[in-house]
Amino acid sequence: MPVSPAAIPGDLQLRRLAGSPRDAALLQRVVEAAPRFAHLLSGAAPGPHEGEEILSLLPEGKTQGDKFVFAIELDGVCIGCVDLIRDYPDPQTAHIGLLLLAQAYEGAGLGRASLARIEAFVSGWPECSRLRVGIVERNARALDFWARQGFMPTGETQPYGVDLVSSQVLIYTKPIA
Repeated sequence: MPVSPAAIPGDLQLRRLAGSPRDAALLQRVVEAAPRFAHLLSGAAPGPHEGEEILSLLPEGKTQGDKFVFAIELDGVCIGCVDLIRDYPDPQTAHIGLLLLAQAYEGAGLGRASLARIEAFVSGWPECSRLRVGIVERNARALDFWARQGFMPTGETQPYGVDLVSSQVLIYTKPIA
């Protein structure tokens, strides 16, 4: 059951992770606390190494120096994560590879608040003029979320297939204010 906005204490923060085994374990707990997301994207429960993959996976041509992984923390407790790639697929774009909240925290405005913090962070990159996200088409909740945040479809699609799921990724972008 989602946390009601009135039940949310304190302040929401993004804390950059360094890529340590401890960080991988933290991300693994986040993924495991969002089983609906894992099932939607793969047809199965979260795998045992997804935390490590969030820290290590990169698009072709990018390095770890281009990758920013954050824990989303509420009163010091990790409730989600963000994977961000600078200058991808071009120098004017920051790509959000993942914005994930534990299921218990969905629907309380924390995704929107986390995105606002991402936008504030990226606005410090003078070359960057837009945010980009790829959304698996079968994830209707995510499509709705990103559209409500001002992201627009580009018309670009990419094939998507993981385990039992076959779909496509729809690319959305949003100018940075």
